[in-house]
Amino acid sequence: MREKIIYVGIDAGVFTGVSVRHNWSGELILKTLSFWKAFNFINSIIIHSEINIVVVIEDVTQNKPVFSNKLGKNARINLKIAQNVGGVKRETQLWIDYFESKGVEVIRVKPTKKSQTKLDKKIFEKLTGYKGRCSQHARDATMLIIGR
Repeated sequence: MREKIIYVGIDAGVFTGVSVRHNWSGELILKTLSFWKAFNFINSIIIHSEINIVVVIEDVTQNKPVFSNKLGKNARINLKIAQNVGGVKRETQLWIDYFESKGVEVIRVKPTKKSQTKLDKKIFEKLTGYKGRCSQHARDATMLIIGR
């Protein structure tokens, strides 16, 4: 029998996508929360669980800090995008630092165009069987842990 593990997927951002999956039952919990609500939710899992926890996080810290003007946007828009990306990078690093300080295994997934995140609702439902309401952020977090 394989070891019981709780997988937690995190898609950090202004709206943090969180997905929790028990590898023995396949049960999925999807949420979209503010940073602190997500922190409290995940922290309660860590504190109250006697089962191993593995966190899989979309690690945007591995991407370039500023994107070029290839999108045809003006400098002000590019600077705002860079500022937002910087905030997400900081949040991601805070998550990683916190989990590592607690001895929780962290798997970092670099976001790429080939990532299986950013799926529309219909494809997501086909792949996961999940029929409930959820945001794109929660779907992204789930795709980080599906198949583990």
